Parts: sequence; structure tokens; C-alpha cells
Amino acid sequence: MTILLQIILPLICAIYLFTLYSNTTIGKAAFLLA
Repeated sequence: MTILLQIILPLICAIYLFTLYSNTTIGKAAFLLA
């Protein structure tokens, strides 16, 4: 169970940060294009 958490939690954090970063970059790109 602890091993599962150690694998899943960083994965969720990485996905969350990646989506957050991609959303901000897309927003900046759209803002610059507009």
C-alpha cells in the first residue's frame, strides 16, 4: 500500500503540474496571438 502511494502520489502531482503548466503556456500563447 505504501509503495502504491509512493508511486501514485508523485504521478498525480506530476500530471497536475504538467496540466497547470501547459494551461498557462497555452493561455500566454493565445494572449500573445490575440
